[in-house]
Formats: sequence, C-alpha cells, structure tokens
Amino acid sequence: MKARQVFILSIPLLRAWAQSSRLLKFSPVFLTILLIQASLSLSSCQSPFSPVKDLDKIPETAIIEGTKISMTVYLWRDFMPGENSGGSDLMAAVVLTAENASSFPVYLTADKIYVVYGNDSWEGNLKEDFRPLSPADLNKISLSARGGPKWPVGSQVDAVVRLVAHGSSYYLIKASHLTIGATH
Repeated sequence: MKARQVFILSIPLLRAWAQSSRLLKFSPVFLTILLIQASLSLSSCQSPFSPVKDLDKIPETAIIEGTKISMTVYLWRDFMPGENSGGSDLMAAVVLTAENASSFPVYLTADKIYVVYGNDSWEGNLKEDFRPLSPADLNKISLSARGGPKWPVGSQVDAVVRLVAHGSSYYLIKASHLTIGATH
C-alpha cells in the first residue's frame, strides 16, 4: 500500500485519538498542518524508480501508440580554440526515430537526458532543435542538452532519455556503451 493511501486511511484514527487525548487544546489548523507534514514524510520514504539506478530495467526502444521509437545519442566536449580552450562542458545530441512511421508523431517529444558515468550521473534538459530532422527524415527529430560535467573524452557512458507523450505520459529508453567524443 502506498504511503498516501496509508495516510488517508489513518486520518479518522488520528482524529479519534486527538479528540480523546490532550491534543484537543491544539487548533484544528495546527493538527491539519501536522498531518500534512506526516504525509509528506511518509511519501518521501518510498523508493521511486530511478533511471540511473534501474538502468538494466530500461529498454532500448519504446512502442508508444503503435509507433516504435528508437534513438541515437551523440556525446562530446568542444576543445576548439577560443572560449573553451580547456574543453567545454559535456553536450548531448539525441536523434529520435519513429521507425514504423512516415513522420514523427506530433504528440511526442523528449524532455530529459540522464547520462551515467560509473557512479556519477548528469541530468540534462533537452530542447528540440529540428522537427523533422530534415525533409528527407520526416520520421526523426533532433534534441540537444548542454552544460554537463567535464568527464574525460573517451569515457564509456550510458544514456537514458525520457520521452513525453501528450504532455503527460512518460517513457524511458536507453543507449548503452557510448563514448564521449571531442571536437578539436
């Protein structure tokens, strides 16, 4: 049973106990605030699914409303002369493909990328760059994230992308054994 369900079921019991004890001298508002804090504490004790810790449970593709979605992930740091001569932060480019569709579904996008390097991880916010990717690739979109850590070029990492359908349904897909590249 979830913590919120336990909390909701226990409200009548707590009220009965409060009425039969010395808690009656406290105001109903105070007791309500106390119960809400207890609820939040209980719900934070749950162990939610983590895209980083549960990497082995995440598929490489997702089927959303009959459309198979796959991805290609590019990770790199920029070492071009100039502003970031010591190397930029990690950057990510994600290409999502609707494999069995002529165009990428309008109701679907991605909003997060999680990159895992050993025991470290980075969560980046994705933004759409191209929808569609090109006139020849109507079934693909391109997204990117910037501002990641300065992990070494050549490092092996895994990436998880959170897909969003209709603005409220979430799906996770992963790409494993990626190598952080560089531009020089």
